[in-house]
Amino acid sequence: MPNLGKVHGCATQYPNDVDEIVITTSDLTNAAQDQWRRDLVRDVLNRDAVYSGYSHSDHTLQVPVGFIQTLRAEHALEGLRYFVAQEPDLQANARVLTNGDPDRKIPLYGKDTFVSMYFWVIKHYVLQSVEAGRALDPIPFPQWTRTQWNTALDSIAALAENELGNKLDLFFGPPNSRDFSHSLDLALALSRVRQLHLKGELPHPHVYEPVIPNPTKDLPLLVVLAALSRAAEVHTFSINLLDGSSGIQVVTGTGIATQVIPLHGEFWTTAAGKILAQIADNESEALANGSPLPSPNVLVVPCNNIAVPTEDDLARMFRKSSAPLKMMRQFLKPNEVFDCVSYDELCKLLHTAIAG
Repeated sequence: MPNLGKVHGCATQYPNDVDEIVITTSDLTNAAQDQWRRDLVRDVLNRDAVYSGYSHSDHTLQVPVGFIQTLRAEHALEGLRYFVAQEPDLQANARVLTNGDPDRKIPLYGKDTFVSMYFWVIKHYVLQSVEAGRALDPIPFPQWTRTQWNTALDSIAALAENELGNKLDLFFGPPNSRDFSHSLDLALALSRVRQLHLKGELPHPHVYEPVIPNPTKDLPLLVVLAALSRAAEVHTFSINLLDGSSGIQVVTGTGIATQVIPLHGEFWTTAAGKILAQIADNESEALANGSPLPSPNVLVVPCNNIAVPTEDDLARMFRKSSAPLKMMRQFLKPNEVFDCVSYDELCKLLHTAIAG
């Protein structure tokens, strides 16, 4: 997976007084001796890279870039590709970076560029998972035929290819009036969904955990998300990541809000218990602060078929809740999900569980 980063060299030199920075030629000369500069050259500039704004005019960038490209040419290595993200025409330094190639100019400003790159990576990963899934044997849903499995994969691919851009436009606004104030919140929400899915808990609810591809575990999650999307389309549900305190909030046309938590936990009963404790903590915090309670309903959807909890297991988990049981909990059993005979039946199961 590519690494995305945003670097402000001057702020790295003066982290304590970034609002009062005045950079002189002497400062730039002295900075060349610092470890951060060597790290910048080795880890950031010595690869294909994208630059935004007017960073291309900074000596701290131009000098090492020229040095790198000269060395590569001397050793008969292909030159690195440098792109510049900027809506207006490129200045001279930027044209040097792009080697005069118009295809290396990205006609977007910085925030548009970096948010677009992040979601391009997510889209690329999803499509890679879909292609890996077509060769998966056995498929995760044992009752499905290969044709039914491919139908589900086609639905995931269509979401990534056709719907993702439309949904992001709705979230951030039209191109001439983007609002990026919640871009970090959206990335954190995606991280929380994946943490819950893989671990059954939220060890770092306010820290973004990078996506490390794992198609075997992620494909059932993507199938559930595609099924939720179909339910939303057919039954006029709305889906919102930001309003789900630790999951995906689904609101029916009649106003019923449900927090959906896809769960892959290696040991289903243990992970379900951790999730229940997390929900109880959310309730306790909301009650203590006088805040509105999270979504009134919680639906845990198992995404692996390893262990089936007994009624006693579920009863013990409910008794562990430390907060008043204001929210209704529903745990679909793994066999309910994995005994579905088709993708269509899975979509109906989720619709029934959410709408009642």
